[in-house]
Amino acid sequence: MPDARLTTIALLLAAGCSAEPRTQAPSPPHGGTQQDPKVTKPMQGRLARLKALIGMDQQACIDRFGIRPEHIRSSAAYERMKDVIEIHNPDHAELGSARLFFQNAKLALIYLPDATGISASDLDEVKGDPANQATVLRSRAGKTSNLQVHAEQGIAISKGKRIDFIEIFQPTTQQAYEQTIYVEPGPFTL
Repeated sequence: MPDARLTTIALLLAAGCSAEPRTQAPSPPHGGTQQDPKVTKPMQGRLARLKALIGMDQQACIDRFGIRPEHIRSSAAYERMKDVIEIHNPDHAELGSARLFFQNAKLALIYLPDATGISASDLDEVKGDPANQATVLRSRAGKTSNLQVHAEQGIAISKGKRIDFIEIFQPTTQQAYEQTIYVEPGPFTL
């Protein structure tokens, strides 16, 4: 008696179907879309390009961006992140004002001191689905600024009347972000 799987494959091939597993879901009926509301489109702008660097090996970064010794600061700190390597090459067109922080020789966080080169569509893509609201924390940028944390997307944006700074990091939970990166600012005085 032939193997049932081989019989099924032979019937599929005879009917003109592929015996290979599907890599896409079937088209939805009645002309609907198959877009899963939980799946977000990949970002396309500068923010996405910088986000793609997260996890990069430190030496690969040094080679790619022409980093010289004067661009590297050892034993640096960023908020709760201690004893990190900071790389800052303001002359590099792709990096601009970005500061890169490495832990264990991997890029852990990118700090942008402003929104230069970040488009409105970049920011709209971070906001994404209105159901996925940011967690709002106090920002060290000042009394009138808030830090909008999208931990699952790996982005935090400090905003008052304008964008104060942006942090890009490995996607994580809100709790992990607050335990490993965020520092509650002290009282502000005017």
